[in-house]
Amino acid sequence: MSKYAYSRISPRAWPRLLPCLILAVALGGWLGWWWSLPLVLLALYLVVRYRDPYREIPSTPLAVVSPVDATVLATERGRCPYLDREGLCLRLGVDRYGAYSLRSPVEGKVLDLGGAPTEESCCGRMRVETDEGDEVIVVLKGGRWGRRGVVRVPVGERVGQGQRLGSVRGVDEVRVHLHASARLKVEADTHVQAGSDILALLTHE
Repeated sequence: MSKYAYSRISPRAWPRLLPCLILAVALGGWLGWWWSLPLVLLALYLVVRYRDPYREIPSTPLAVVSPVDATVLATERGRCPYLDREGLCLRLGVDRYGAYSLRSPVEGKVLDLGGAPTEESCCGRMRVETDEGDEVIVVLKGGRWGRRGVVRVPVGERVGQGQRLGSVRGVDEVRVHLHASARLKVEADTHVQAGSDILALLTHE
């Protein structure tokens, strides 16, 4: 998508943002701009909350990009609870003031997780299979007020790397499950941007 045609604010913001701006202008013209200041501040808050900046998607083959603006909390190796295999799990602490959208870490087809176990405080998850047969699992973990249904892509749909898939508001942590052979490109405490920073490279020997 052209960066000039890219929506920098999530469409979900406009039903709240437009009335706020209209009321601010009307109130400022009627009673004075000091009276509209709370509405202006609310509008600025909504812009920050729903901002969705353009991101340059890397062209690196077999790259797994970050699905969210976040800080890497940990990288863990062990048995994957979703695919019953040795795996690599990247735990990402979501940036509260980061971009609004959840993005696909790889290009591929969205598959059903079937009867896979649900982690505690899980508020969304998805499974993407690449054209090379690699499977990547993304799990969203919310806090006390975490919302449901933040992944808005149906099973069977094809997604592009870095494509916007839903919202991460109300999500505290995102976990990305990869095959154990994946080659890490980040370490703990690294800050990553959704859609543009590479977490790992999928390998085929």
